[in-house]
Amino acid sequence: MGALSAKKNPQAIIIALLCSFLFSYPTSAASTENNLQENDNSAGILPSSAKTCITSECHQNVIKEKYVHPTSREGKCLTCHDPTKKCTQYESGKKHTFALKGKDAELCLPCHPIGEKEYVHETIKKGICLECHNPHQSQYANLLKSNPVSTLCLKCHLQGIFKGKTIHGPVALGHCNICHEPHESYYESLTRGDPTEECYKCHEQEKLSFNQEFVHKPVREDCNDCHDPHASADSDRLLLATPAVCYDCHKKQEKHIEGSQIKHDALTEGELCFNCHTSHASQIPKLLKNAPIELCIVCHNEKMETPYGNITNMAAYLDDNSYVHGPIRQGDCSACHNPHGSDYWRIVKKYFPQEFYAPFSLGMYELCFGCHEKTVILTEQTTTLTGFRNGAKNLHFLHVNKEVKGRTCKACHDIHASNNPMHVAYDFPFGQWSLPINYTALEKGGRCTPGCHETKEFNRVDPVDNTSQLLEKYGGEEGSDKKKGRRRRR
Repeated sequence: MGALSAKKNPQAIIIALLCSFLFSYPTSAASTENNLQENDNSAGILPSSAKTCITSECHQNVIKEKYVHPTSREGKCLTCHDPTKKCTQYESGKKHTFALKGKDAELCLPCHPIGEKEYVHETIKKGICLECHNPHQSQYANLLKSNPVSTLCLKCHLQGIFKGKTIHGPVALGHCNICHEPHESYYESLTRGDPTEECYKCHEQEKLSFNQEFVHKPVREDCNDCHDPHASADSDRLLLATPAVCYDCHKKQEKHIEGSQIKHDALTEGELCFNCHTSHASQIPKLLKNAPIELCIVCHNEKMETPYGNITNMAAYLDDNSYVHGPIRQGDCSACHNPHGSDYWRIVKKYFPQEFYAPFSLGMYELCFGCHEKTVILTEQTTTLTGFRNGAKNLHFLHVNKEVKGRTCKACHDIHASNNPMHVAYDFPFGQWSLPINYTALEKGGRCTPGCHETKEFNRVDPVDNTSQLLEKYGGEEGSDKKKGRRRRR
């Protein structure tokens, strides 16, 4: 009869099932409490009549925060706690205590294993996880005791290292864990990755700019060799001010620069080392910012006054003269000059005589002999060593190789440029007098009417007899016309 009625009225079946479900299960609150009690009694230690740990009456604040430890959320309190007495402490109105089953790390590490990596945070080594974490709940992610994370770090790490004129962005915001692992790492200082690669995670644009032929060693290996990752008095967060930060590796250059009697202004003014060098990468050797001669012209594009004499506007001077010295043609000022300083005039690399007259010795021309053959000055007769000869008579030997009044290179040549072939000079400052050279190039030789002797001519094929008739022929006049628009050498 009942079955037949159900067939005729299927709604009755649904109602019956709903009633059975409602009267068989507790309310939501009761269900949560019973589940917690069941979880906590997994060890069979609580009586069936005992209350759970987390109810409206007991420990109600343990799971109220945004972030709750799973054992608290699931009511598995006995995972970490052990009641000191069985049953009696649960009697109404009586206090009860729970002992921890072990010390911090002994309880944490079974679920949170640590120790596979080489570098471990000191708090982990000491097993004091609760220095940073709350065991039950927190308003902060990862159950941290406070936020930002730096407030925890600074309990142990000296605050002084985070103070300076320029502070790294993550440090300023207290986000230490952007760069560091809080527990363990494969890298020293607990960085999350290789130190340089860690920097590139944010500094992507800089990484792209480093894709050049010549890259500074610290850029390849470790940015922290030059930069402080936290804070520094320097605007670029350098560990030391320039040039000290460079000297930390470049000891040889430090000794040379600091010991040089004549300093290059580029190393005493402006950006110092970085006036010429880039700190990271370049397409040019020595990490130069530009090609050597172009770099020099950036400063030497105006007249300069120095304690060692005035320097001409070299940019304009080179533009105005068509015959230039070989190193300048090759764009390499450093062939003769040491950009880091020198004990010699105009920071040349080796001794170079400034006088018009000087007794000859090989040491006097050490700078020139770095490129030019010594035999040009040592050989009296030649048909191959030089074009400055009268037949086979070597006129370089004649002028320079003298015990008393040998003519120096500067007596006849402009060391940078001239509108005369072989960059022969127009004049030479001889005391108060600008001693003229008056040189004229000829097809097979040349002619001079200088202030130091009468007009003389040389011919490489048909030697000239420079007698008094030559003086009568030219009268000291023909070679004296100055080329229009020429500039006096420096």
